[in-house]
Amino acid sequence: MGKNFDYLMKNMTHNGNVADWLWQIKIFFGEEQAEKFCEHFISAHQILRVNDIRNIIGNYNFSVYSCSEKEQIAFFSIYRPINREEHIIKNLENGFEKAQKLYRNRDIEFSKSIKKLGYSYSTTYANWKEKSNKDTYQKEYVFIIFSEKDNPEEFKNNMIKLAIKYNIKQILITDKIIDKTPKMIIGSKQYNVPNGETIKETKDTTIETVEKYLSEIIGSKVLFKVPYEKNKTIIYYENNKLSNYYSKNKQEKVKNMKPYSYNSTMVRNSLINKFNRENYNIPTSKI
Repeated sequence: MGKNFDYLMKNMTHNGNVADWLWQIKIFFGEEQAEKFCEHFISAHQILRVNDIRNIIGNYNFSVYSCSEKEQIAFFSIYRPINREEHIIKNLENGFEKAQKLYRNRDIEFSKSIKKLGYSYSTTYANWKEKSNKDTYQKEYVFIIFSEKDNPEEFKNNMIKLAIKYNIKQILITDKIIDKTPKMIIGSKQYNVPNGETIKETKDTTIETVEKYLSEIIGSKVLFKVPYEKNKTIIYYENNKLSNYYSKNKQEKVKNMKPYSYNSTMVRNSLINKFNRENYNIPTSKI
């Protein structure tokens, strides 16, 4: 079985029809021609591996990632799962909701700190498993911060300062993402914040790598996608939702990008309207 054919079969398992006609192409044209077609198909449709971290970053057109160029990415979360069995939470009226609201307000404060440093970021949800309640998860934001024009040392130092400010003990930073090909392998390093030393180096940073990192820093299982979610209890705070932030450099890129369809025109115009809001940008400063 050819490597491109095998790659598609592993990473397009959600689409039975595609798998079927790929087999038919291989049977009719032979393995060599099927491999050439699969190579073209992977590139044309940007078929990523199912565990590629770009699936949680958001690699769609006009995304923050789509406007990035040879940048590093850092993963941050200031959330800690709330113990709903704790005395103060159980006995305070709406104690759990108030604790969730407190974390969301801290997330908003954290987002402003990123903006002040001049970095763009994406947000995605992760799920923290509760220890005392079976099949129950608490959902909250993970921040994905882009290095912009910083060199690796500058970015690392600023991320460590940010982590110290918000009492985060470890940080995960990828290597520079040199290209955006579908099969690209992204390396990363995990740093100990107090002394800045490397704890772990990973050649192939996957979704599981990030999940393990988040789980280690808080001692509770973290998943971006909960298996059989409909049979689980997922708790999250719905108010004060956070959207992605585009640095001033990326804002200009969006303005200069040409839409390819009516829908993409609507997305681009919506983003430009956001950029023009008075409170969208915050003056940059050092930590």
